[in-house]
Amino acid sequence: MKKSNFLPSDEAGKELWLKNFAAKLSKYAAKYGIVNTEVTDMVQSSAYITYINDYHQQYKEYLKEVTEYKKEVYGGNKMNNTPSQVPQPPVFSNVPAIVLPAVFDRAISIGNRILDHTKYTTADGTDIGIEVTPKAKRVIDTKIAKPDIKLQLIDGGHPELVWKRNGLDALEIWVDRGDDRGFMFCEIDLKPNFTDEYNLPTKPELWRYKAIYRMDNKQVGKWSDIVSIAVVKL
Repeated sequence: MKKSNFLPSDEAGKELWLKNFAAKLSKYAAKYGIVNTEVTDMVQSSAYITYINDYHQQYKEYLKEVTEYKKEVYGGNKMNNTPSQVPQPPVFSNVPAIVLPAVFDRAISIGNRILDHTKYTTADGTDIGIEVTPKAKRVIDTKIAKPDIKLQLIDGGHPELVWKRNGLDALEIWVDRGDDRGFMFCEIDLKPNFTDEYNLPTKPELWRYKAIYRMDNKQVGKWSDIVSIAVVKL
């Protein structure tokens, strides 16, 4: 399927988008040079997409019922083995006209032609569902940014510090290895996640970690909560 900025990513969203697009396309056909066969195709395609989605969903539910019925036949049920009724497949009395494959490729192509047309207006695009409002740039309050860090053991027992960038440049990590030196600088990690490859002790020890975000090559925000994990050489 062709990619576009205006087509939703999920199936339900695609179906709703196509319903609106197909219903309103005739209103703009003359202005944007959309021929009657294309308008008809979109209307029929919308009806068929709705049908095939419903068909798929009902058959999924039917197959679930068949699976449960099969389990009952094999092993009984909790209703004193009173048999259930055999599931019946869904029946569709009104089947719309079958359309050519790649429905949304054709819809995207028409939408892009409208967007590129010299007469295109934002109002038209909004009405027909092809005008995309740019996402507002996320504003990060570096004064209150606080890392949420978690620890897990990987690679033969080494601690892995799990963190998210959240729009910041890097994470400055400090560690206390229980050697009476307190927290010491460990690493500046540019990309989650961080594995501490320091030599593991032969006897179990409790290592503690804390971290703070970095932006423009300096510390920003607040220190994370201190987290700890027991380590030993395996």
